[in-house]
Amino acid sequence: MKKITQQISVLKQYARKNEISIILTIMDYVLCRIFHGYCLDDYVLNTPGYFVSWRWRKDFFSFRRWKRVLSLANDSKAVYLIDNKVEALKHFAPFIKHKWLYPQESTFEEFKNFMSSNNVIISKPVTSIYGLGVSVLHYSRDCIDDKWFKQMCEDNILLEECIKQHHLLFLEILR
Repeated sequence: MKKITQQISVLKQYARKNEISIILTIMDYVLCRIFHGYCLDDYVLNTPGYFVSWRWRKDFFSFRRWKRVLSLANDSKAVYLIDNKVEALKHFAPFIKHKWLYPQESTFEEFKNFMSSNNVIISKPVTSIYGLGVSVLHYSRDCIDDKWFKQMCEDNILLEECIKQHHLLFLEILR
């Protein structure tokens, strides 16, 4: 019940922001969920939601369709690794050469140390797909505080070190 209340709250904010009827938005989302497999992120973040045609929605590669393709193409025991950024980073940690931090599973001290060791980080919403919500944060060390940490936890953000690629790497791709 709590999850439904949260989803309705997000849909209300979406409706108000876009100046459309809250009732129509909720009904439209429910229909998209039933017929096309939309999740809340598909409706609010990954598509224009209410403003797209029914035909376009039918062809959209929704979260449910993505899960179906994953289960067909991969071992069912490993699908959760593809689906969850944090679990994938934990599992493949020996092969990942950059630093990362998941604030929800970290202390403020770990957060502060991670942020202090970098001037620039990449911020990724854990539940978002298609690269939506990914941003590069430039900050000064004196702005690292408990309030920012709590906000990162609430927003379910994954933080990664911003690495600089070798200058010749991109040239090899262009050849």
